Amino acid sequence: MIPTTGTPGPTRTIDPAVYDQTVERLSAELAGSVSRQRVELVLRWSLDDLTGNPPGAMPELGERLARQRLLEPALHSERR
Repeated sequence: MIPTTGTPGPTRTIDPAVYDQTVERLSAELAGSVSRQRVELVLRWSLDDLTGNPPGAMPELGERLARQRLLEPALHSERR
């Protein structure tokens, strides 16, 4: 399972296959404008921010939030 937070205490996880599929989808959708490494960073950040939501909703919510963040022009030049 992929941990969604790097902080001590309870963590939520998503299935590694689902995580990889999400990274692939977002990388393909944003090819040429965002690196795969950036997609992974933003997806983990998004999943971390969503901790506390129902575990079954995490993959979809994480993908939606990551996509929105990746499409915001100001975030292309920022690092978390």
